[in-house]
Amino acid sequence: MQNGVTEAGAADIQAFCWANKLLDKAVGSAMFEITLGNLELEFLADCQVAITGADLSATIDGAPVLPWRTYTINAGGRLLFGFPKSGLRAYLAVNAELDLPSHYQSHSSVAHENLVGALNYVVGKVFNAEQINQATMARGVARRFIPDYQQPLTVEVMLGYQSEDFSQQALEQLFFADYTIRPDSNRMAYRLEGPTISHTIQQLYSEGIAYGAIQIPPDGQPVVLLNDRQTMGGYPKVGCITRLSGSSLAQRMPGTSVKFEPVTIKQSGLQWTRFLRFFDGPE
Repeated sequence: MQNGVTEAGAADIQAFCWANKLLDKAVGSAMFEITLGNLELEFLADCQVAITGADLSATIDGAPVLPWRTYTINAGGRLLFGFPKSGLRAYLAVNAELDLPSHYQSHSSVAHENLVGALNYVVGKVFNAEQINQATMARGVARRFIPDYQQPLTVEVMLGYQSEDFSQQALEQLFFADYTIRPDSNRMAYRLEGPTISHTIQQLYSEGIAYGAIQIPPDGQPVVLLNDRQTMGGYPKVGCITRLSGSSLAQRMPGTSVKFEPVTIKQSGLQWTRFLRFFDGPE
């Protein structure tokens, strides 16, 4: 293998999949991930859009709109994302096949690996569409499926990597303590602050890092590695959070309280299988 690049992709896979589902698009169709807002888009043709994920105080032609539903925007209309009310990342899908740059058969952007893709855009950039699909009826996601990003979060953890080299006391510390999201968290990693996780592991060879790996650096503060993580690392790791827990974590603001909860690999696998069947399987 000649190239080693990070995973990238949607930080909140659940909101991403819902946006495509609302427009009857293929589950992996490209869309825009908008972090924290402060973005204005003008539509040059009639379009239908789906907005999911964070509530970034969006407006269409000045009228407030809520996430988790579809909207029709006429040619000349303007969609504005303001600033966060709840969550960090909104997802915008359009009923069109967007003509976007790609790397390794992906439209994802990773600035620190120079896979800039959609990040390499400036004010006035025009996004072209290869075709505009037929609009669907107005739709919204049922309330029971809409997450509350302002609630404290419990993250599910599968023990693995060097977990057997951590003491029982250290593992109990991880699962019974409360942690807080630090302000220097991002798409690479969510850094947590709380009780120190101690260990006696002296030396490790660098190894591949899976999505959601919980790294314990020398200061003993957990670091959860996400989509834009480095591909290799040598710090001890106690396990991995589940994919859906990672989606929830990536929407939480700095200062949010986080707890860890153990799950088995089987439980995580069944959860992920149900998720994939719901979004990618037959109706």
